[in-house]
Amino acid sequence: MSLTDNNHPSNHERSENLAAPLNDQVGNANGLGGTSDNAESTRDIWAILPLVDLYNVVLEIYRKVKDQVKMDYHQRVMLLAYYKQEKYGAYTPQNDTNTGYFDLVGSDRRKRWKALGNLSKEDAQKEFIKLLQTVSGGKLIGWIDQKLEEKRMQEQIRIFQMVQKKIDSGEIPIHMLQAAGANLNSVWTNSHDGDDVADNIQSVSELIKRAELSNGGNAILSASLWCKPNAAKEFIEQTKDGKETKLTVGRGETVTVRVGTSDDAFAIFWEFVTVNYDIGFGLGFIPEPTDPDEKPTEIELLPITRRDCSVDVVMGNHQYQTRGTYLLKFDNSYSLLRSKDVYYKVYYHKPT
Repeated sequence: MSLTDNNHPSNHERSENLAAPLNDQVGNANGLGGTSDNAESTRDIWAILPLVDLYNVVLEIYRKVKDQVKMDYHQRVMLLAYYKQEKYGAYTPQNDTNTGYFDLVGSDRRKRWKALGNLSKEDAQKEFIKLLQTVSGGKLIGWIDQKLEEKRMQEQIRIFQMVQKKIDSGEIPIHMLQAAGANLNSVWTNSHDGDDVADNIQSVSELIKRAELSNGGNAILSASLWCKPNAAKEFIEQTKDGKETKLTVGRGETVTVRVGTSDDAFAIFWEFVTVNYDIGFGLGFIPEPTDPDEKPTEIELLPITRRDCSVDVVMGNHQYQTRGTYLLKFDNSYSLLRSKDVYYKVYYHKPT
């Protein structure tokens, strides 16, 4: 059957329409949502990042949510005291020059700061995190996850845009990139910055390839795929209550989820896991025809390949330059005995 035929699926293939991605959490990254208390209570906050990195992320979150989180006066003052202790060390009059006589909050904060004595920088970081975890009502780990995801996606988009600019300017010859597979794990593992990419054509070829596919004169970027290790159970907990976040792909079946582009965004992201076993995944794109008489043609962005996604979350994205429809293909045609339960989410990245 043709993938563009959504009216007469065969016994072994079916399509499901998703008129728009389930959420636009990346586009709305300035707002922080929450996760359930049960999901958070099963995780160790200290295992997420090294302490200094965890503290810096939590501090960013605090600056965004401090006027929204319910906390009493004592808790607010203690957070300020831990912040001062972490930044300046033990209290001295010399490192607290901004407390005026009528500054009651500053005065109370100074008293709490003095009381901390020689508390170490590391312990001040820990106490700040523990207190914010308490006043957040069990949402801090979810906020941390969202902030890290926001940072990772912003970095990915930055690299994509930088490489795209260098391709368009001719600084990076397109023929050097055609045969290279997009391996975004090297981005996070090796932390390439702009100068690295500009100076090392091999690094660029590992980051992104540009496929010369004709589409009204526009080249189409390849899609990218990577994994979030050991996060499948957490992902299922966070998505299992959604109405459109679960698929059951029957034995011998392929399910295609169709998602349209958004004029307000420039990239689409997806994540998925299975409850057990692997599943095949592929991605197609059908550009919106410019001529009403033109027959829609699918472009294969990712060939269907079996993915081991019962432990790791499989994640990916694609920058689009034209309107169209994405085809997310979950393939279980090779399995004659088992159906597969798939949890997934799809969302846009909007310009900031």
